[in-house]
Parts: sequence; C-alpha cells; structure tokens
Amino acid sequence: KATVSVLYWRERGGGNSRMAWPGGVETADDFVNYNSALLYDNDDTFDEDAEDLHKAGIKVNGLVGQLHWMQQLSWVMILIQITNLYALIIPMMRSPGDLILNTGVTFLAVLVLVGNVACCLTQSADPAVFGTKRWSKEEYLEYITIKYRDLWKGEIYENFKFKDQIEGVRTGEKRWCPMCHVIVNRESYHCHSSNKCVEGMDHFCKWLNASIGSANYKFFKLFSLSCFWISVVQFSSGMYEFSDSFEDPDFYQTRMIAVYDTSASGAIHWFRAFSFISTLLSFVAILQLGYLYGFHVMLYRLDYTTVTYWHQKKCRETEMTEYESGAPVEA
Repeated sequence: KATVSVLYWRERGGGNSRMAWPGGVETADDFVNYNSALLYDNDDTFDEDAEDLHKAGIKVNGLVGQLHWMQQLSWVMILIQITNLYALIIPMMRSPGDLILNTGVTFLAVLVLVGNVACCLTQSADPAVFGTKRWSKEEYLEYITIKYRDLWKGEIYENFKFKDQIEGVRTGEKRWCPMCHVIVNRESYHCHSSNKCVEGMDHFCKWLNASIGSANYKFFKLFSLSCFWISVVQFSSGMYEFSDSFEDPDFYQTRMIAVYDTSASGAIHWFRAFSFISTLLSFVAILQLGYLYGFHVMLYRLDYTTVTYWHQKKCRETEMTEYESGAPVEA
C-alpha cells in the first residue's frame, strides 16, 4: 500500500535526511500531520483484524504450513544420496573399508538430519513479533510525534503505553518495523518470505524453507557442512570403486552376485553406471556446497550477513544510500 511504503521509506531513512522526506514535507510537524492524514484516510493495516491477518500469514518455522518445492527436492536428493551409499557403495567396499565407511556415513547422516530439523524448527523471529501486541494507529502517531518532534522528556513520552520499547529507539538499539507494527531490535530485518522480523537476519533458505537468523545460523552451518562432507564421501568412495571395478572386475562381479543375489553376467556394468552417475552428482553438490561455505567464510571475515553484504554491494554499484537499498537502518 502507498501509505505503508511511505512509512517504511521514512522509518528506513530515519533522522533528518532530506532525501527521506516525502514530497512537500519540510518539517517534523509536517511529517507527523502528513502521516496522520494518510493513516486515517488510506491505511487499513492498523484495523482491528489486521493483527490476526498478519499473524496468520507468518511462517512460524520451516516445517509448518506450505512446504517449498526446493525443500522437498532437498529431502529427495539427500535420501537418494544416503540410500545409494548404504545400498550400493558400502556393500561393495572391501573390508575393513566397509565398516569404516558405514560408521562415517551414519555419523554424517545423523548430523544432516539434526541440522535440517533443528534449523527448520528453531524460532528465528525477533522476540517482539510474537511477544508484543501490534500497535494501533493512535499509538503509532504518538510514537512518531515523540520521535520526530523530539519529545523524549515530555508528558506524552512519560505516559506513552510503550515507553519501555521506544526507549531503545532513542538510544539506537531498536527501531520500528512498519510491517510487524512493533519495535524490534536494530539488527532485525523483515523477511518477506516468512512475513516476520528475523533477529540477525542472514537470508531465507528455500532448501530449508526457513528464515536464517542468529538463532538458527549455527544449525544452518551444521546442515550445509555435513551435506558437503557426505558428498565428499560419496564422491571419493564412488570414484574409488568405479575405477577399482576395472582393475579387479572378478571381485565386483562375485560381490554383486553375493550381495544382490543375481547371476547376471552384466551386473557389474549396472554397478559401474550407477557409481558413475552418483559420483558425478556428488561432484556437482561439492561445487555448489563448497561455494556456499566459502561465501559464508568470507562473510564471517567481513563481519557481514548475507543481507547486509548484498545491500552494501548494491549501494556500491548504484550509489544508493543504505535505506534506498532496503537495508535495515534507522538514524
């Protein structure tokens, strides 16, 4: 809505930056009056049922509500990879390599499962999203009156219902979210995919169908890193058995007959085909996951999140200010 976009623009810009003021608004009093008219004439996001509608549209976690197709695809890919290791690669491995490989794959498979479920179920939202009632129009107008008319020591401020919350705005620790209609931590960012402010927002992961923030980032790293290493195991063991099947075809033919109870003379060719395909797919996964992990190592060294990195990149390339790029900033 036009009203929300104006409020969002202003709250993102904050302070006295003239570039942030709407057209025709020259003073703080003009801004308060301008928003008062907009709120009462056009904006229905403060209506009585708006809170229920907003809460109903929030994606609580990655396993509740509609599942993303990429999330379902990731489950299928992981299942195929682990099944291939247990059903094809490990049974054909020479002893004691089969025992070592079985132990390693089991350990990594548990880490993949724990990382996936924990990342999806951990609540990444800012505490205020579920712990604070959305503000009314009157409460919001009181807030912008206090903030932009600099009435932090006045009677309006002392009697304000959410005085404790806006104290953080004055000190720069918190800011207003025009979507959630609550005061959130300064590092929180509104994720439009999950319709909630995420504390320490990094990105929305479609493979996990979850917003990645400071609360579940460690589980995201656990999941992605364990997927990387299980792909490495798949690639190395598959490559070894594929090449070894040409060096000692009799062993693999005999092993195929013993394990799969088949007497087909061409069974070894099926084994080679499946080994080659799985090795190729795992190599692609290694490249993708390796790039992802390397990117996050770079972010760690720069002290960035994915969100702040792309906003900074956008600012450098287009000469935009931070609030124009959509960065969660407020003066």
